[in-house]
Amino acid sequence: MLERAAAPQLASERFVVVVRNGPAYDLTDQLEYHAQLLSRLAPGLVLTNGPVAMSREVGRVSIECLPCRDVGATRVDQARYVLHAVRTAVRAIRTSGRPGLVVSYDPFVSGTIARLVRAATGAPFICELNGALGNRDNFADLPDDARTAARAKMLRFASWTLRAADGIRLLFDGQLDGVALRGHTPPVRCYFDPVPLERFVNLGEQPYVLFVGHPFRRKGVDVLMRAFARVRDRHPEWRLVLVGHQLERECARVGVAMDRIDVRRPTKNAALAPLIGRCGIFVLPSRSEAMGRVLLEAAAACKPRVGTAVDGIPTVIADGVDGELVPKEDEVALAASLSRLMGSRELRASLGARGRERVLADFSGERYVELFAGLANEVLAAAGSR
Repeated sequence: MLERAAAPQLASERFVVVVRNGPAYDLTDQLEYHAQLLSRLAPGLVLTNGPVAMSREVGRVSIECLPCRDVGATRVDQARYVLHAVRTAVRAIRTSGRPGLVVSYDPFVSGTIARLVRAATGAPFICELNGALGNRDNFADLPDDARTAARAKMLRFASWTLRAADGIRLLFDGQLDGVALRGHTPPVRCYFDPVPLERFVNLGEQPYVLFVGHPFRRKGVDVLMRAFARVRDRHPEWRLVLVGHQLERECARVGVAMDRIDVRRPTKNAALAPLIGRCGIFVLPSRSEAMGRVLLEAAAACKPRVGTAVDGIPTVIADGVDGELVPKEDEVALAASLSRLMGSRELRASLGARGRERVLADFSGERYVELFAGLANEVLAAAGSR
C-alpha cells in the first residue's frame, strides 16, 4: 500500500504576512483562495487595499483590506497607505507571539511595505516578481519616448528592493534580467502564482474566441483584432469577445470593423468562470506577459489556448501539445492559428484536454503550497544561520 505524502510544513512556527496588490473589491475572490492555501502552512495575514475597509477570516489566516482605492494617486496617498499597512502587519506579527515571515507581491509598493516590516520585526522577507520588468514592451501602452525611462526607473526601484530580500520568487527564468543585485545572492526559486482552478470547468462550447485582460497594447488586443478580421469571413459563425478595462476607446483606434467583435467590461474572477467555460478558443496575444493567470483558468476549463511566445507564457503553454504559441505582434501567424482551431473541433478538444490534464498536475493549489514551503524553508534556514 502506497503511503500518502506528508503535507508540506514550515521549518519553524511562523506568522506569515502576505502583502498583495489592490484595489480589492471582494475578499471572496482571489484573496480568499490565497488565504486558504496559506492557512495550510501557518497562521497569518493577507494584506491589501481597496475602496472600503473589509476583513475576513479564512481558517488560520485573516484577510485585511485597508481603505485606499488608488495607492498611486498622489505620493501622500501612497505614503499614508504604506505606513498604515506597515503598522497593521507589525501589530499582527507581534500580537501572534510568533516570529514573522513577510512576502510581497512585487518589489514596488507591496515590496516597500514588506521591506519596512522586515526592518521593524526582523522577519525574513520573500519578494515575488509578477511582471516582466526586463521587457520594454511591458510599457507598450506608454508613448515610445517614455518607455525607456519608465523601464529604467522600474528596474532601479526593483533592484533596491530585491537587494534587501531574503528570498526571491520568479515566474520564469530570465525574469531578473536588468536587475542589479550587486553581489546579493538570496535563494531564488521559480514557480507560479496560485489560481483557483476548481472554479473553471468546461460548460460546453460556443463559437467565440475569448480574450481577457488589460492594458490594451501590452496585451496585444490590437494584434488580435486584426488577426480576427483576417479570418472572420472564412468562419462566419465565430465571434471575438474582448473583456477588459477601457477597451471601447482603444478598439476604436485600431481601425478594424467591429462586426462580430463584442467588447465587455471586466468582471470578478468567479463571474468570469462561465464566460471562459463556454468559449471555443482562448487567446492571450501579449507583447509582454510574466505568466498569464487566465491561461491557467482556460486550461482548467478544457479550452484550447493560443498565446505569444514571450516571457513566461511558454511556461504554461507547450506549443502543439496543450496549446499553440505564435510570435508576438505577428497577426498573420495568429490568424493562421485561429483559423486552424476554428476549423477543427477535434484539434480544439485535443489541446483543451491536454491543457486541463497538465494544469491539474503542475499548477494545483497543493503544488503551489509545496513550492512556497520549499522557498520559505530555504529562506528560514539561511536566516537562522546568520
